[in-house]
Formats: sequence, structure tokens, C-alpha cells
Amino acid sequence: MLSVSKPVVGMTLRPGDLYPWRPLSAPAGRRRRTFATTPPARLKSSELKVSSNSDASRVLAEATQLLDDGHWRLCDQGEGLEREFRFKTFKATWDFMNDVAAECKAQRHHPEWTNVFTRTHIKWTTHSPKGLSAKDTHMAQFCDDVATRRGELLSASQDGDAAPETPKV
Repeated sequence: MLSVSKPVVGMTLRPGDLYPWRPLSAPAGRRRRTFATTPPARLKSSELKVSSNSDASRVLAEATQLLDDGHWRLCDQGEGLEREFRFKTFKATWDFMNDVAAECKAQRHHPEWTNVFTRTHIKWTTHSPKGLSAKDTHMAQFCDDVATRRGELLSASQDGDAAPETPKV
């Protein structure tokens, strides 16, 4: 039997390492904001590359809100938003993806995404004209809403520490 406290091929396993997948663009040490004693920081317009067909002030405000909620992060030098969603079962994950796909069809805007068992990684960006658009921020918020309805699992920490998972309320 495998012991989780002994090295395995030069690597020590910890609880939570049994499924160590993360997107290539995700930083190794992610942190999750829980609550703040100071007001949330606003993004600077220089941090975002807004698509030329979108209202920059609207995209900036919506992106700031998504980032301050602590789950979404900027990617591609400010041209996109990305996030990973986790659910209890593959079926719940698939139902979440189906709901997002239906809205994608209605909005005529589609993500870059991957799915591995109970995890889905989603990246929203606009390719033409290049940059972050109002459709990206709208769809990111839609994903958050659907994830809540579908019982997304959130851990107390997203740094890789072993923490009990709780459904998002």
C-alpha cells in the first residue's frame, strides 16, 4: 500500500495532490481572496487590453468586479479572464458545461475550455478584434451564476493545501 508521507519517485504526496492537474497558464501558487478589511482595488486601464468594439470603462468595471470576487484572474497579458470550476461529480460538471454551451450559442461567443473529470478550466477572450470584451465579462459572470446553481465546490484555500470542500452557496 502506498503511504502518502513517503517520497514516491522523488515526490512527496499530500492530500489534494492525488489529482494535481492545473492549466499551464495558472500560477503555481494561486491564492483565493476570502474577505478584505480594505476596499477592493480597482484595475488600472493599463492592465487590460480591451477589444476595440467594447466600451473600455464598462469592461474595466466588470472585470474589476470579477477579479475582486477572487476566482477569476487575468491572462494573456490582460486580454482574457480565466478560472477553474470544480464539482462533486462528472455529471454535475457536464451539466454546467451544457448550460454554458447553450448560452454561448445564444451569445455567439465561445470560450477556450478543457474538462478533466470534475474540473473545467475556462478562458474568455475575444480574438477579433483582439482583447477583452463586454461579451467576455458577461459570459464570465454567467459562468459564476451557473456554477452556483450547479453546486460548485469551493475549498477554503486554493493554494493546494488540503481543506474540506464545501458547496458554493
